[in-house]
Amino acid sequence: MNATTEPSDLLQIANDKLIINALPNIVITILYLFLGIIGNTAIIYVYAFATKSNINNKYFILVLAIVDIIACVINCVFTIVLDFMQLTFTNAGFCKLLRVLCHVTALMSAFILLVIAIQRYLLVCRPLGRQMTPCLRKFFVVLSVIFSSILGFPAVIFYGIADVTHLGMNGTACKYIDKSVGSPELKIYNTIFMLTCIVGIIAVCVLYFKVVRRIHQQRDKFSKGRKSSKNEKDESTDFSTNDSEMQSESRLVDIINKENPEGSVKRKTFYNPFARFSSRSNKISHTEGTMLTNNEMPSETGLESNSSRSLDRNVKRKLSITATAKQRVRSKSKKIKESLKYHRFSLMFITITAVCFASYIPLRSLELMEVQDKDFKEKTFGNFLPLYRFLYTSYILNNIANPFIYGLFDKEFRKRLCWK
Repeated sequence: MNATTEPSDLLQIANDKLIINALPNIVITILYLFLGIIGNTAIIYVYAFATKSNINNKYFILVLAIVDIIACVINCVFTIVLDFMQLTFTNAGFCKLLRVLCHVTALMSAFILLVIAIQRYLLVCRPLGRQMTPCLRKFFVVLSVIFSSILGFPAVIFYGIADVTHLGMNGTACKYIDKSVGSPELKIYNTIFMLTCIVGIIAVCVLYFKVVRRIHQQRDKFSKGRKSSKNEKDESTDFSTNDSEMQSESRLVDIINKENPEGSVKRKTFYNPFARFSSRSNKISHTEGTMLTNNEMPSETGLESNSSRSLDRNVKRKLSITATAKQRVRSKSKKIKESLKYHRFSLMFITITAVCFASYIPLRSLELMEVQDKDFKEKTFGNFLPLYRFLYTSYILNNIANPFIYGLFDKEFRKRLCWK
């Protein structure tokens, strides 16, 4: 082995040891990649082809799924490349390109979530006001791409091939270049970046705070409405009768001639449905009819006619009251179900936004530390580099968590996904 190749071989050996050390992170990243592709593809299939969900709900779901697939592939592939070339990364152009794409896709996902927060606010808090039209939705998507590109493109200036040292071996890696570390330009960029994130987080929190407050108000209102609907339904059943009772009441008074066993006096027995009336329950109680003699008995024709008309009016009145009450109950129930569906989607997007913010906290914290000290990783983590790599790539969870969140909140998504 000659002197010119020996340093290179030693560097490769050191790099191979780092690869072995990074194997847990590589396996996890590959798992992220498969989950992200399969999960977000399932989202696109279900919401684009298998469901009839409102376009207001599924439009940004599809956009977010497409962005998540792109971001998942780029970030996972780039992470695996970095793990395999921790000391031997030499292609500056490839490094800059991937860093810019990682920043742009991450920012675009965050901007889409901000737009979704605005949409949920309009739908829940101002349902009768102006809503997002198809053109306005597309405009916001384009605007998200533009803002993400503006904020992400400066990464091409600050990232590149930097010299690194590991156990006395000098190598190169894709990270902040040496002249950028601690520079005023990088500090200004990070300040603008962080301020944008803070403003976005505050805006999302304010919007969703109003959404959640409105949801609680409507749930209280619906809870009272359900009790009212139940009372109306109970009252309607007091005015209604079952089939056998209705048939009994709708029949004419049955006048039956019966002869006295002694044969002297004829008695006419008729069934009087109004013999007893319970004023407490407003229900007609069927009891045994009264017995009237010929002298007490009104004319058969008049009795039949009056009783028939009275029963018809009574039955029609009951049916009308029952139908009206049931219609009100069905109408209120339908409104409650539709409103609760909107609320489930709002809570679903709130959860997605919270997961997004939480997943980026470790990455931004590590990057802020590395900006101040290029040897921060080695000094802080030492032999715990796999932990560093895991925290550094935790932001990828944002691109793979959404399918699980949709499955948790959207019953139709679960149903279609399980082929039921």
